[in-house]
Amino acid sequence: MDGILVKNCLEETFSKTYIIFCTSHIEVMPEAFGKNVILFLNKPLHETAIEEGVKKALFFIKEQYMVAINPELFVTVKDILYLSSEQKYTVFYLFGGRTGLSHESLSSWLPRLIPYGFSSISRSYIINMRYCIEIRKHMVLLKENICLKISRRLLSSFKKEYEMYQIKK
Repeated sequence: MDGILVKNCLEETFSKTYIIFCTSHIEVMPEAFGKNVILFLNKPLHETAIEEGVKKALFFIKEQYMVAINPELFVTVKDILYLSSEQKYTVFYLFGGRTGLSHESLSSWLPRLIPYGFSSISRSYIINMRYCIEIRKHMVLLKENICLKISRRLLSSFKKEYEMYQIKK
C-alpha cells in the first residue's frame, strides 16, 4: 500500500488522525492533500523539520482534548472561553452562550487546564488564552465581547505567561 492509500484509509476510518507526509516525490503532493494532512516534509529529512512537524501535530491534538465538566457534559478545550468560580462550584462558559456546571472548585481545574493554554487571572476566573484579544490595564478582552478583571496580584505574571503563550503559538 502506498502513502496515498494509507492516507485515504486513515481519513475514512480515524477522523482524528493527523498525517505528516515524508516524500522525495513532490509530484504526488496534490494527490496527497486531505483533511487530516497537516504537513509535507521533503526527503532527505532534517531533525529540525521533524521536530516542527511533531510540534504542529501536538498543537492540533491539544485542541481536541476532551474535558468532562460533569458526568453529562463533555467538551473540547477549544470550546471553553473561560471558567468562573461560583461558591464551591465552577461554571464553564462555552461558545454560543452555553454554560456547564462542575461540582469541582476552580482551583482544582487550573492544574489540569494549564497544559492546554489556560491561565488564572484572579481567584474567580481562569481564561482560555487562545481567545484573548487584548489586555487593557486590569482587564482582559476575550472573544464574544467578554471583558474580565485581572487581579492586581496576578497582572504581571499573567502578562508574562500570555507573552510566552503567544511565542509558543
